[in-house]
Amino acid sequence: MESFINNLDCTDWRKVKIMKILTYNNFIKSKSIKPWVTKGILKSIKRKNLLYKSYIKSPNITNKKKFATYRNKLNHLLRLSKKHYIEKKIKESENNMKETWKIINSLLNKSKGKNNYPTHFSDNNTKDTDYNIIANKFCRYFSNIGSNLAKKISEVDVNYKSFLQGNYISSLFFKDTTPGEVESITMKLKNISSYGSDELLSTALVKKKRYYTNF
Repeated sequence: MESFINNLDCTDWRKVKIMKILTYNNFIKSKSIKPWVTKGILKSIKRKNLLYKSYIKSPNITNKKKFATYRNKLNHLLRLSKKHYIEKKIKESENNMKETWKIINSLLNKSKGKNNYPTHFSDNNTKDTDYNIIANKFCRYFSNIGSNLAKKISEVDVNYKSFLQGNYISSLFFKDTTPGEVESITMKLKNISSYGSDELLSTALVKKKRYYTNF
């Protein structure tokens, strides 16, 4: 896991962006072309690619606006072309339920073939195949990512009060809670047997509400 984090820290993301441009030229060759993507749309994709490349080379407002406007129009055209294609295919197979479901499943990316999921998880030159170990490592990584990043932030000798300028006494006010309010909120809890983040059962809170609503 540490090697994975180090790789992320050491990556020059500017080169990744450039590589994205270079590899995007091979988009048509490397990815299967959808049936609703016409030759005209393919030319538009190439045009959008050129505009994006120009924007990356010269990131100014004019180039950004040109690229964004063209991209949005192209996305609208793609959605429209896909819609018309689907309507046409469903119309052609309206008397054939099997073919209709075949079209629906293809749109949902459902197939009878096996999914090519990874068979192992690499971590510090080790390959883990046990699902429990893999799940625990992912859980440990994402649960500690916040604290690990916080350790890299240097401490500063600045009091938070220095950012709070002015006197706003009436800007925020919290009223005292009442037994009726607590009871009302308690009665809205779902009657389930699972524990909450406070490790308390909602069913127990409802049953024992008289012990903490009378104060």
